[in-house]
Amino acid sequence: MNIYTTQDERQLSADYGKYLTQAIDGLEDKQRVLCKIVHLPLSESIGDWKEIGEDEAQAIRAAKAAAAGSIAELSRQVTQLSEQTTAAAQAAEQAQQAADEAKQAGQQNAAQATLTAMLINTYALTDEQALAVKDLFPTWDDCVKKGKELPEGYKLTDGGKLYKVLQAHTPQADWKPADTPALYALVSASATEEHAGTKDDPIPYEQMMLIEKDKYYTQDGVLYVGLLDAPNGYPNDLKDLPTLAQAVQE
Repeated sequence: MNIYTTQDERQLSADYGKYLTQAIDGLEDKQRVLCKIVHLPLSESIGDWKEIGEDEAQAIRAAKAAAAGSIAELSRQVTQLSEQTTAAAQAAEQAQQAADEAKQAGQQNAAQATLTAMLINTYALTDEQALAVKDLFPTWDDCVKKGKELPEGYKLTDGGKLYKVLQAHTPQADWKPADTPALYALVSASATEEHAGTKDDPIPYEQMMLIEKDKYYTQDGVLYVGLLDAPNGYPNDLKDLPTLAQAVQE
């Protein structure tokens, strides 16, 4: 286990092929968290965490599946895990599993959900995968309260929507994501999942969405085409962004 200490926190990271989990006596495997990186306040002890190998990690996964009462589901997950070829796909499965467990375990998993919010941005999730588990991401209000710098690419929620950070900054109470296009961009389901952005399959536009050159968008029954790759989203409708998008004349 590797330990890196800054002025504000300690970062624990597992060696290659290893995992981190809680070192708490009496804690059942089904209650343990599996992760690669943990960020701890300086006031918390690193003795609460330990490094384990793949065999113990598999035992924890098995205990979680058995607790859910589904041996068949365990077999499916093991098979699916063996077929996955990217770390991002594995991280998406773990995040979804954490979301399902949080619904089933009540107060006990409320603490686990809090820990997941601390770790979720360490997973290499695509925008589409992140949207599928967006409720696991930290809220903007919580980030403001913590007062720590958010790196580029960091994702958070506000007003039920998922945003990603465009440039590193320390969040301020008067810099709401929907009002600060230079700092945040909306992660939109319509842009990443359902529409190709062609003339025949335009993307339904939402304010703060990143506009791409030659992609087609629709808003209020009007078809638009992107004129250039916008550096950030804007809290405006397309009709008010003539330098970024142009109405298409049928």
